[in-house]
Amino acid sequence: MRLIATIFLFLLMDALALASGEPAPEIRVYRCTDKSGNSRLQDSACRPGEIQEIRTMQRPVDAPPAATAPKPPQSDAPATNASLHIPIPPVPELYQCTDFDGKSRDSEHIDVNRRCVPLWVLGYQGNSQACRWVEDSCVRYEGDALCERWRQRAKDAEMEARLTFGNRSAYAQSEAKRIAQIVSTHCSR
Repeated sequence: MRLIATIFLFLLMDALALASGEPAPEIRVYRCTDKSGNSRLQDSACRPGEIQEIRTMQRPVDAPPAATAPKPPQSDAPATNASLHIPIPPVPELYQCTDFDGKSRDSEHIDVNRRCVPLWVLGYQGNSQACRWVEDSCVRYEGDALCERWRQRAKDAEMEARLTFGNRSAYAQSEAKRIAQIVSTHCSR
């Protein structure tokens, strides 16, 4: 409590010095250390038996306030919402990925599904354990085809959300809402 009173006293003296225009006075700070090694700072002399260090310091003075730039004149025209314009991000990309059997699937990122396929699956003769690395071919949907595909995915996700029960139900509903949001934001006609 005494420390708070000391700080308040220093601030009050500082305010008075600034108001009078006089240079800031020096201040004395006493550092008192008792026999247990505990230290404290105060504005008066230490108690008998304590180690006392005195520091005399120049009270800091605040810099004069910086000059402010003149404000532009206020217009009587109503404020426009142009400053509140938040650009809508582009339609999320969607890819059609096709595997070596000709089966297609959609993916929101290039997903080549790299895997090692045994040679006999690819039509090579022999009983070898050898395999060949294959990747799916992914092509990005563009233009109207992109929104059409998102609309179809929204229908499929809504159907899955209605038919899914158990642990996957919440995920299916969340995915249906996410895709519906994409369609309503980017692909509304």
